[in-house]
Amino acid sequence: MMYAHAKLEYPQQRVGHGDDRYADADRSPIFLQWIDCVYQVTQQFPYAFEFNEYFLITILDHLYSCLFGTFLYNTERERVGHELRRKTVSVWSMINSEIDLYLNPFYCAEAGQEKVIIPSPAIRHLKFWKGYFCRWNPRMRLQVCIRRSSHLFAMHFTLTLTECLIC
Repeated sequence: MMYAHAKLEYPQQRVGHGDDRYADADRSPIFLQWIDCVYQVTQQFPYAFEFNEYFLITILDHLYSCLFGTFLYNTERERVGHELRRKTVSVWSMINSEIDLYLNPFYCAEAGQEKVIIPSPAIRHLKFWKGYFCRWNPRMRLQVCIRRSSHLFAMHFTLTLTECLIC
């Protein structure tokens, strides 16, 4: 009974949307951990998945953004009870409207159908997901080749100079 009361009073306790109880034992990053596991499998079998890393990052970003009703509440029953389909937009609508952004160029449908993929849980096969966990750290951003950056600088300088001459 106490648990049922907590579920009614705090309908979004798993992710923690809209509450300030940071130390609550019912909050859990399980969905983030599961998406990280999916990322690990995509790294071991890059040809076997139709979606790319940006797809996974977009899902996690919108898990916490609260811009879509897809990840609000703990169950589908709660989402239906709160009429989220009528009140909010689904993140899948946004993703489907820009599907090209999320497609994996290495995907090979034929290769994945012939065998079951069995990922290795060995530490040597696991990768730290820099694209998600370090994307806001300026020291961890991808390095640009010096030759490419000097070429980009030259292009920028030429375009800036051209704009000044036109004005």
